[in-house]
Formats: sequence, structure tokens, C-alpha cells
Amino acid sequence: MAAVGGMLASAVIKVVIGQIYSTIGGEIKLHWNMKKDLEKMKMTLESVEAVLSDAETRSLTDNSALLWLKRLKDAMYDISDMLDDFEADTDLWAATMNNINMPRKMKKMQKRLQKIADDRNNYRVLPETRSEEKQVPDIWETAGNVEEEEIIGRTDEKLEILASICGSTTEGTTILPICGIGGIGKTTLARLVFNDSEFKEYSRVWVYVSQKFELKKIGNTIISQLLPGSPMFVDLHSMHTRLREQFIGKRILVVLDDLWEKNPSHLLELKAMMKQSEGCKVVVVVTTRERSIAQEIGTVDPFELPPLSHHICWDILKVKSKFETRQDKERLEPIGKEIAKKCGGVALAAQSLGHMLKSKTFDLDLSLNDYPLVIPDSSSHLTKLMLSGCRQIIRLPKFVDNIHFDYSGATLRDFSVYASDTSSNIHMLEHASADELKIWLLENVKSPGEAHIINLSEKQTILELWLSWTKGADRSVDDMELLTELVPPTTLETFVIRAGLLQCWLSRLANEY
Repeated sequence: MAAVGGMLASAVIKVVIGQIYSTIGGEIKLHWNMKKDLEKMKMTLESVEAVLSDAETRSLTDNSALLWLKRLKDAMYDISDMLDDFEADTDLWAATMNNINMPRKMKKMQKRLQKIADDRNNYRVLPETRSEEKQVPDIWETAGNVEEEEIIGRTDEKLEILASICGSTTEGTTILPICGIGGIGKTTLARLVFNDSEFKEYSRVWVYVSQKFELKKIGNTIISQLLPGSPMFVDLHSMHTRLREQFIGKRILVVLDDLWEKNPSHLLELKAMMKQSEGCKVVVVVTTRERSIAQEIGTVDPFELPPLSHHICWDILKVKSKFETRQDKERLEPIGKEIAKKCGGVALAAQSLGHMLKSKTFDLDLSLNDYPLVIPDSSSHLTKLMLSGCRQIIRLPKFVDNIHFDYSGATLRDFSVYASDTSSNIHMLEHASADELKIWLLENVKSPGEAHIINLSEKQTILELWLSWTKGADRSVDDMELLTELVPPTTLETFVIRAGLLQCWLSRLANEY
């Protein structure tokens, strides 16, 4: 999950807190101290989450706050990666290492996170400094007429909102708030409504409200879009008068995107400004993170935007990562679906992770490992697997066509042959050595040359050798022809052949020795 640059910290932190909840309540047995460390980490993140709104506001004008947010996001990505590694289905080899390394990693991460949490006091916006803030472009500013590449999901939610609007009174002002956590897709949903054919006969206005609430700015923006070239009004009375003139006898759709203001009197003034005239129909869609704001501003019940399903998050990931164009998509699909579950139903998380995965490669270094390694099929998504000097490789994953292996000096004991349309993976045995070697599924070898490459007769460390074909399976190479390339070394003490091969070959082999 690392290096997701464009995500709001508030969106990332909710995903990570949910991931910690999942680990604590999951099926994996946790050491007592590890569980306490996770609980402590969760509480620290929840404390930081409470001040994120302030930090994100200040980050628009204050580089120190921006740096603090970057450090926080970097830490959260590392926490997520750490938990992913802990929960990964990596059988014996990783379970042993996790039990040894995870408590140390956890304490180190908690110390780093606590330092970030302690630093947050340096980035709070003091009331007396607000008037001195520089005016800079807001990087989160939105627009209603931006064409999305492809909007996935939220069709049902759009229909619900349209039904609610159409079911309201035929005249007057209807204010429908959409509320939900940051990054969940409120703006996207508002844009779907804004561009729907239901409002093709309406005058449409889009206002990005932002964290700094300015009633005059909102009013003047509405006027300028309804009446291009209109002068800016500096007093509320003149502005209200012009708004009333523009509203009379018209049908108008206004989207107020990203409303943060919590002051009830300010919200009442905004509400009153949108009710300027009789004989008109004004539909106002407001997006906000806070349910309390939604309840205060709305004339109808707020629409609470639910999280996306894991399935929809996976669809978003596939589109943003150009998944269908990847050569390794079959191997990456299982891990992609697991990543989709980590998005917490947050659309922005799925989009950002999808962009990251577009160029992502997956490496794993297990070199110089003395533990017995049983590397599961779920590791088939790897781009590079480093096994140099590993003493006991019990099993490799099935699908390894695109994996780059570095396994000089590795001891491989149990090997299954798998093949693509043109070649098999038996060449991986070229540099492997062991005192015991079992080769399964030999019917998948595509040519005698593949078997010749491994130089089986030169592996003088082998004392026990098994060669096995699946009975009745189709073969690309005749058994006798393949066996002439798999002559055992002279060091053998035990030799087993399975699949009813011809006794004459064994007799001929015995005569050669």
C-alpha cells in the first residue's frame, strides 16, 4: 500500500484503523503483548484522526503542516504493509519469522507513530492567526462539468437521490445533503446528479465551498454562473436582491460541494439565501463529511453515502491499474482482490491504489534462510523471488513463468513441473542441489532439451531421487525420450519412479552403471 501520493490522510487513516480492527478480531492467534501494542496503535491513530481536519486545512498554506501530513501518511502505509505481511498466507516459513520479528517491528512503529502524534501540537491553527492566512489556490477544488474517465458504482445511489428530489414539492427550495467520510465518493455522486438528463432544462450551478466558509463568495459564485459578466457584490443586501431576481420563475440546480462550516447561524444564513423567491423550483445538493452539518442544512433527510462493496473496489482497482492489459493478470488477481478489501469501501483509496499498482512489481527476498520453506501458490504474483543460500526449500509455487529466481546454492527437495503453452519450469532445477529430490508432474515437460539443461547426472549430492508422472495424463514428450535426459547421479541410494514406466529402461540404466 506504499506510495499512494494523492490520497487524503483522513481517507488513509480510516482504512488503516479498520485494518487494525480486522487483525485484532481476526482468526490469527495473537501474542498478548502484540494485541496490546495493536490496541495502543489504534488509540494513537484515533487521537490523530480527531485533529486531521485542522491539519488538512492548514496544509493548504503551511508547509510544516503539509510535511506532518506526509510523515503521517508514510507511517500509515508502513503500518498497512506490516499488517499485510503478518496476515499473509505464507505457511510455515513466514509464520515462524513473524513470531520472532513482529513484536519488535510493532514497538518500533508505535514509537514512530507516537512521535508524529506528539508533533501535531506544532501544526494547530490558532484563532488569532486565521486572518493572516495567505490566499493560495485550493488543490482540492472541484468542478461539476469535469468528465470522469469512467465512474464505477453509485448508480443505485444516484437513482435514490433523483427519486427523493423528484418526490419533493414542485415549487420552492429543496436542500438535499449527501454526507460521508472523506474520499468515499460524495463529489463523484454529486457530479452524476449534476450532469443527469433529469436536469437538462435547469440552470445548473456548481460551487466549491471548501473549508473556509464565505457566504458572499458562495452567493457571488451563484450569480456569476447564472448571469455571466455580473459584477461582484460586496454587501449582502445587494447580493440577495440579485439572487432573488435570478431565481424568479426559474428551475435551478445548485451543488454546494465540500461544506465544512459547523456554525448553526452561518448555516441558517446559507439556507435562507437559497430560499430567495416564490414561483421557482430550486434544488440544492450539498456534500459534507459531517452528519450534524447535513442535518442542520437540509430540508429533507440527509443521504448517507455507504462504503463501496469489495467487488466495486476491485472493479475500480482493475480500471485504474489497467489490469486487463497486464501479462500477469491471472497471477495478480488474488492479491488484487485482497488489496480491494483493504480499501474500506473508500473510492479514493481504490483509485489511488489502482494508479500505484499500474507499475507495481512484487519482490520477496528469503535468501540465507535456514528454515524449511514451503512457498505457497498464493506467491505466484511475485515478480522476483530471491532464495540464494536457502538450506531447505520444500516447495515452490505452481505458476512461476514470469518470476525471476535467484537461488544459487539453494537446496530444493520437492519440485512440481508446471508449464505454459511453450515451456515448463523444470529449468529452475539447474542450480538447485539437495540430498533428496522429488520431481513431480513430469508429463508437463515440453521438450527433452528442458530436461537436459538441469544436468541431473552431475548433481552428486543427491542420495534419494523420485521421478513421477501422473498416470493417464497427456504428455508433450515421450517418457523414454525424457528419461534419457534425466540420468541419475552415481551417488544414489534410493531411486523411485512412479507411473508404470518400462522396466527395460531401468534394466538398461542398471547395465550402464
